[in-house]
Amino acid sequence: PDMTLSIADAVSTEFANVRGRKARFMILKSNEGLTEIEVESVGARDATFDDFKGKMPADQPRYAIYDLEYNTEDGRHESKLIFIMYSPDTCSQRQLKFTYANNKESVKNKCSPTHREMQINDHEDLKEASFVSECM
Repeated sequence: PDMTLSIADAVSTEFANVRGRKARFMILKSNEGLTEIEVESVGARDATFDDFKGKMPADQPRYAIYDLEYNTEDGRHESKLIFIMYSPDTCSQRQLKFTYANNKESVKNKCSPTHREMQINDHEDLKEASFVSECM
């Protein structure tokens, strides 16, 4: 079967909100029937990284965009948009993981441009400090 999913219009709209600093993050998931990628949740601009982590399921794949703000070692304030491919090893649904992997590029193209891409395979690895060190 063709595992190319369509992407809901809201994905582009919400990406523009994160990119335009109206929102902190967005989390995307496939719908029940595996036909479309939709927006599952959007974090308000004042949401924290812990809020984000709390909305990411421990055992289901997701795509996410996070606007990471941090200070560099020389004290400059930086902001980087990160595309996250989240596919936890604890997910037992191989077909689901496969579908997410297959649709990553088309989702990424809809959510463009971003500064960095991260692949996360464990809920415990959703740590703000490791995101910052990736961007430094």
